[in-house]
Amino acid sequence: MQEAWRGTVRDFDALHLRINTHEATQAWGTVDESLPCLSLASRADLDRWVEKRSAEPLGPGSRMWESALLSVGSDQHAFYLCQHHLIADALSMINLVERLSEKYEQHSPPKPTDFADYLKSEATYSTSEKAGKDRTYWTQYLKDPPPPIRLYGQERIDPSVGLSRVWITQSADLSEQLRHVSTLDSFST
Repeated sequence: MQEAWRGTVRDFDALHLRINTHEATQAWGTVDESLPCLSLASRADLDRWVEKRSAEPLGPGSRMWESALLSVGSDQHAFYLCQHHLIADALSMINLVERLSEKYEQHSPPKPTDFADYLKSEATYSTSEKAGKDRTYWTQYLKDPPPPIRLYGQERIDPSVGLSRVWITQSADLSEQLRHVSTLDSFST
């Protein structure tokens, strides 16, 4: 597992990203590719360790990810990986886990495209005729945006991630009708 993890870390540019909030540019650097191994006494200890560890902050000025191989006895093992959302999304997690699995099974997956190559292709696109056409299209399309989404019967005013719930009290008759409809195999309007 150690070697599979080292190879996976070497292949993923995002795991090498260093974000410094006081600098205009960011940098890639070397990272600790080792996979710490921890032995825990019980599954409950493993759960507590993961819960505590995953609540610790990650991000700029700190580490962007961490990993560990956790063991309970000789036959229960868990791979722990916690990443900051700045370097990972669902698709990149799938790619990382698939690559780790391939390397663990001693396959040789093709090396992923370097992020620097992606940035070059984006820079080329941004000055292309197609980018100009795309910009014109989306500017026109979004000129009159749709109304804000209404959640739980209330218009969202604050753009934060806060959530407001509205509870609706319904009559006993309506509740009974809904209960009856939910038992039908099919219904028509």
